[in-house]
Amino acid sequence: MVVGCFQYFEFDIKADITHALILVFTPTYIFLGYKLAIGRLNLDAIHNNFWSETQLIPINKIQAKKVLILFLITIFLSVLYYQLVGYNLTVLSLTSNVDDFVSLRLNAYSGQNYYAPGVFNQFKNTIFPILYIYYGYSLKGTKWFWAYIIIVGLILLYALTGTGQRTFIVTGFLIIISILYGLNNGKLQKKYIVLSFGLVIVVFTFLSLRLNRTSDSSVLGSFQQLFYRVFDSNQYSAIVGFRYVFEQNIQLGREWFQSLIGLIPGVKGSDLSNRVFNILFGGFRGTAPLNVWGSAYHNFGVLGSVYLGIAIGFFYTKIYLRFLKGSKNVVRVCVYCALFVYLATWIAGAPPQLINNGLLGCFVILLLLKVKG
Repeated sequence: MVVGCFQYFEFDIKADITHALILVFTPTYIFLGYKLAIGRLNLDAIHNNFWSETQLIPINKIQAKKVLILFLITIFLSVLYYQLVGYNLTVLSLTSNVDDFVSLRLNAYSGQNYYAPGVFNQFKNTIFPILYIYYGYSLKGTKWFWAYIIIVGLILLYALTGTGQRTFIVTGFLIIISILYGLNNGKLQKKYIVLSFGLVIVVFTFLSLRLNRTSDSSVLGSFQQLFYRVFDSNQYSAIVGFRYVFEQNIQLGREWFQSLIGLIPGVKGSDLSNRVFNILFGGFRGTAPLNVWGSAYHNFGVLGSVYLGIAIGFFYTKIYLRFLKGSKNVVRVCVYCALFVYLATWIAGAPPQLINNGLLGCFVILLLLKVKG
């Protein structure tokens, strides 16, 4: 986020100077939060003790039944969502001529008919990838392994790409790689990374072409689009958004509260990202969020950004310590690895966005199985 933002800063604009100073000093606040959380604990010793244990603890029979039921429900809900919407945009694009891909994409998750996409997202974008890898790991070495990987993998791809949103395919890839990395104690064959990343590039390029974000389907063009999505797109909206809120009154937490209640199905949340989108593109049917630091500034001023940095350093460290001090349960490792991906990739929007992104799905698995956190 920081690297991408600096290419757009204009230092004759007061808002950009304030924004740049906040970003520059943020690592200091995160480090302070980390030190407060770690105290006198020896993190290296705790870390090494956990990861030196190579044997994963299997789940019991009751937990296994719950996992299977949850997995079947997840697959059902993933397919059901597109039945409610009326189409899966990826399948539609492959089987027919789609004239207005962009409008269909927006209607798939924010159309006139409301189908609680945030709720379904917890299943199809979070629980599904986690349990897909869990069962793949469990079936490793059996005759059913490749049949499962291919058949259920295609359903997962159907679920992740059906709305035409590229973010989910990238996040899904990161979750899968992270879980495999955790389950194998940091040892991961390069071929799995290369094959998975190759699939991501193909799908990402396909969606980019359909969205008219690029006309170049070459390998170089694909990497350019991915690079733009990671280092450019959100950063530009963050710059424009910060300039916008810089002229507004400090919200004293009201915008974050609106974002929080907006998680409730049918309740209108914050429209800040829609307003920024309107500034950029002249319409409200889309989102262009501020980065997390701009969001904190809008709600609590410069001190809000300072406190957020400290809070991130503190709570992220505490969460990791909780993981290391718990059992090396196979399901627990899968869930926490996915949780770490969501925490690490939260660069835009208010804190409730973390819940919407997929943390709720992680908590559902832990709570359902009564796996000690």
